[in-house]
Amino acid sequence: MGLDLKLMDTEVEGDACSITKKLLNEREDKSEIGALVRDGECLGKQFRACIFKYCPRTVNDVVHLLAAEGLKTREQWCLRDGGLEFARETVERDRRGLSCEGSLVTE
Repeated sequence: MGLDLKLMDTEVEGDACSITKKLLNEREDKSEIGALVRDGECLGKQFRACIFKYCPRTVNDVVHLLAAEGLKTREQWCLRDGGLEFARETVERDRRGLSCEGSLVTE
């Protein structure tokens, strides 16, 4: 989506700790999830700057809320022009307290 919007810089937050750790490691990954890691690395190189961060699910309330609501209503949204009313409170709480670990910047 970021590439479609022609964004130059991006942050990728995920709750898959093992993949995030491998993205932060510069050695080639030959494990079973190596293909996912390589996909993430290739995607990151398409941006001027890309930061990979690990966020536990417990602090990723906004993504969980959007996914749950989307599954329930079968609706799709474009968040480019702002958030959705039902998610506004969760987004504000997330902005005040979100703390993700680790980062890898590709430039």
